[in-house]
Amino acid sequence: GDDILARADPAEIDEYLLELTALGVDRLLREPSHQHATMERLQQQLEDVACSHYRALIESFDATGFVRAGVGSLRSRLSSTLELVPELSELARAFSSTAGKHNAARLDKLGALSEHSRVLELLELPSLMLVLVRAELYDEALELDAHVRKIVLLFPNDEIVRAVSHETRAVLCRMVQQLLALLKTAVQLPTCLRMVGFLRRLRIMSEPRLRRVFLHCRAEYMRAHVAAAQLAAPNAQAQLVRLCDDTRSMMFEIITQYRAVFGGSSSTDSSSSSAASSAPIVAPPGGVSAVDGGVDDSGGSARGHGYTGVLSDWTQRCVGDVVRRLERGVFELSDGASLRAVLQQSMYCSHSLGRVGADFRARLVPLFCVAVVRLFHRGLNVAVQRFHLALADHRWNALSAPSSSGLPPTTTASSEATATSASSATASGSFSASRVELDAPPTSLLVFSPMAILLNGVLSSLNELRMCCPVVATNALRDELESQLLAAVQALADARGVARARYAQYNELNPPSQSHLPPRQTSSSLHRSSAASAASTTAVAGGGGGNQFDEDHYTQFVSEMMGVFVPYVTRAFDHCVGQRDVFMATRVIDSLQDLLKTSSGDRTAASGSEDATES
Repeated sequence: GDDILARADPAEIDEYLLELTALGVDRLLREPSHQHATMERLQQQLEDVACSHYRALIESFDATGFVRAGVGSLRSRLSSTLELVPELSELARAFSSTAGKHNAARLDKLGALSEHSRVLELLELPSLMLVLVRAELYDEALELDAHVRKIVLLFPNDEIVRAVSHETRAVLCRMVQQLLALLKTAVQLPTCLRMVGFLRRLRIMSEPRLRRVFLHCRAEYMRAHVAAAQLAAPNAQAQLVRLCDDTRSMMFEIITQYRAVFGGSSSTDSSSSSAASSAPIVAPPGGVSAVDGGVDDSGGSARGHGYTGVLSDWTQRCVGDVVRRLERGVFELSDGASLRAVLQQSMYCSHSLGRVGADFRARLVPLFCVAVVRLFHRGLNVAVQRFHLALADHRWNALSAPSSSGLPPTTTASSEATATSASSATASGSFSASRVELDAPPTSLLVFSPMAILLNGVLSSLNELRMCCPVVATNALRDELESQLLAAVQALADARGVARARYAQYNELNPPSQSHLPPRQTSSSLHRSSAASAASTTAVAGGGGGNQFDEDHYTQFVSEMMGVFVPYVTRAFDHCVGQRDVFMATRVIDSLQDLLKTSSGDRTAASGSEDATES
């Protein structure tokens, strides 16, 4: 009974108890027997069912045993499965996160695939810009650059956009190099305006730097053009003339282009702009330009005059470079005509550049003065050297000594007329180029071949000087002429002692009966040519023999040099420099007078010794 109650449903038990409480006493007394009969009846029915369905009951029993065994195995496996649940949960969460990432990447790729055409256009922007730059379509290239900048502002963190922006910047750097290379070629003002406009739109340089870069590129073109022109020139004169011509034209062009391109962008009003155009660009030495206004290369303006200092500095450098080239080149010129041509061309160049405020004529004067003095010194030095060689071969014997009475009357008269005319011309301060006889050298100097050689050299130097004779170099030229004439006088003084020693040695080695002419001490072909010239001149003048040094010959040589040669050279120098009484030759005349005194003293001493010997 306990097993039945344990297996019974509590609801059924409660219902049964309510039913019992509703019965009467008799019914309650009969209830146990009723329940017992019911149980037997059911037991009988159960047995009948079991007998009739015994196979199903056996199979059911077997199934129940199999299910019980399976449930036990399932329970053991379920416990091991419960142990793996935390790990499975972790793996599930990891899979969920990874799947989310892959899903996001998938969505991104799907979005990129949907925007494939636009991405492809974005990636092709650098190559398209490169094609435009190579084709010199700079406006279109700048429009593409502006488009890329806008995309970068919209998508600043996108890797593709950053890569495209980096590539476009590299193409823009190439574009800048191409623009600067174009500025280094022969371009006109409209092209310069376009190039500078493109550089400004690129916004990679400040305004002062852009101005300096423009002038630097144009200067590179000017230097290349001038260098090519000078290589094609045949000589130094042509090179300097081409230098002045090309510098004049190209500097004028560059300054005009600079003022046209940058003139309107400076912060100047109309009055300051007109003042800047009329004021000189080249600053005076030791100061700044009048239109500089305290402007430096950094672009600052102390008084609002813009960036004029950039052009001023560039012009000063160009002028300094031209002056240095002229300084090196003028010393290679060997004649006055070339020097005059270069001077005229350089002065014209400077005067023309003065229209743009770059007049540098004041810097040319010292340069050409030094060149003229050097050229004059070189010619006089050669003349003195030839005079020295001629003195070494000159015969100082009595027969070759000149005599003013021995000259033809017409010659003497012509010489006197020449001297008188030259004196009157000197007094009046003018020389006539058409009346050549007034400027003709005295013919009396032909008797003394060394003096004639010296005069020819001096006149040649003066002829070269006459081609290009600056007034400011007059004192330096006068000092140079005086020093060279003093050197000639010193050579004449040394020649006296050498000649006396040579004649004495010759008389000791050769008795008078063997020969009457001393040997000529020549050491080169130039000596021999000078000796032949001296011998021919002496023969024409009526020279002869003798083996004694004639003091009268030497005295007359010095007197002729002091009375005829030096005055004529002074007049010729005054005529060359175009001034009167510039060269007085006082020191030269004093030195010649000292030679005359020395010669007269030696001659008096020699006469006294001869009288004593005779007595």
